[in-house]
Amino acid sequence: LSFIEEPCEIVFVYVTEPIEKQGVSADLLKEKLIRQTNFTVHVYFTHSDFSATTGAWAIWPILHNKLHAVQYKWLFFMESQTVVDLMRLTQLLAKFDPAKQFFIGHALIDHSMTVIHHFSSEKLKYPELGAGFVISKATFNFAVELVKSNESNAQMFIIDAMYELALLLYNNSFGVELTDEPMFCTLAEQSNCITRYVYDDSKCTGNVSSDDVVFAVKTWSGNHQTRIPILKQTWVSNDIQVIFFSDVEDRNIPTVKVNVENTKEGHCEKTLNILQYFNEINNRKYKWIVLADDDTLFNVAALFRLLRCYNSESQMILGQRYGFHFNADGTRGFDYPTLGAGAVFSSPVVSTLAFLLQCTAKDAPDDMSIGFYLSNTDIPIVHSSSFHQAPSSSYAHDYLHKMPMISFHSFFNGNPLENFERYLKKKHLKNDEEEHLAKIEL
Repeated sequence: LSFIEEPCEIVFVYVTEPIEKQGVSADLLKEKLIRQTNFTVHVYFTHSDFSATTGAWAIWPILHNKLHAVQYKWLFFMESQTVVDLMRLTQLLAKFDPAKQFFIGHALIDHSMTVIHHFSSEKLKYPELGAGFVISKATFNFAVELVKSNESNAQMFIIDAMYELALLLYNNSFGVELTDEPMFCTLAEQSNCITRYVYDDSKCTGNVSSDDVVFAVKTWSGNHQTRIPILKQTWVSNDIQVIFFSDVEDRNIPTVKVNVENTKEGHCEKTLNILQYFNEINNRKYKWIVLADDDTLFNVAALFRLLRCYNSESQMILGQRYGFHFNADGTRGFDYPTLGAGAVFSSPVVSTLAFLLQCTAKDAPDDMSIGFYLSNTDIPIVHSSSFHQAPSSSYAHDYLHKMPMISFHSFFNGNPLENFERYLKKKHLKNDEEEHLAKIEL
């Protein structure tokens, strides 16, 4: 018994960014699916088809009103660099009845409690979006009802969208658990795959040098002898531009004094002063500003390589995106860049925020304040999974290794020197590997 006959019974949803990397286009992504079949392929892109929906990247805000009227048996979600073998996917889904609840993907699982998953002790399986995942029509209907009924109890913060979607569907063990499918692959070089995540930046042609990028590190006098030496042993060097902003002037580091009293958290007024500092000295002497904490570690080479894929003249922020207070209709809440992971601000957006941003208090959350004020503009916060708000131990292995790692935060949860050597110091792609990835295509 076959429960699916043709690919047209699958609707594909690409979770895309408002500004994609150079060389990635919706038309090209759709064409790669269309040329695998003679039937109509239904494809949606969150950045365009659901552009008016706040939190479309979290998936559940687009379910209730946006996808409810679409006719299909299966919904397949993926990223822009997910490659799908349509024939193999159809053959897999033919074994499952879409009238029953199924949720299928490459399963990740936490090996210890982690802050990004709200310190949950539940060994929940959740999908890796880069490998893609699929839900049946029955699961979709179940999810719509859950979203509608649970809205008052929804998570205030959206941190890991795939984990939180799996948690929603699991419904305290009364719902749908993810079925692990090993042939949904997270690495390009894996064989016999239904899907593969192919990280490819070979079409990025921008030029980025150390003259174009300035790292702005927020610190204070209490950390000058503890955290700053670790940064100088790891990613900070004379080859790049780094400015340490502190509550005092310290010529031994050296630091730039910010006339804001240090706060234990929030740092909104301090961040605003830093943005105004760069706006005043700008005259286009830099293209990108990287805002970071004094316990953030970077792979500078990987960051510079990623910046080749974007236009520094665009108004944008690049980093790890979180969400706040989304609702079922996608009409509430806002995105924000979590600054502990390090966030990259284009020169034009620095100028905009220097005038736009206001702080309700000097210790108001700087990243959330930025997100709130940008929510009334068209300026995008572009997500990259290469940035990490938490330590490396907080993330599943298959999630970390699908693409180059750029940053980790809160390095005192472990040995920062060892973590830097293991995850951030090495180069991720050699020239022959780049050529191999560029040729991978179905």
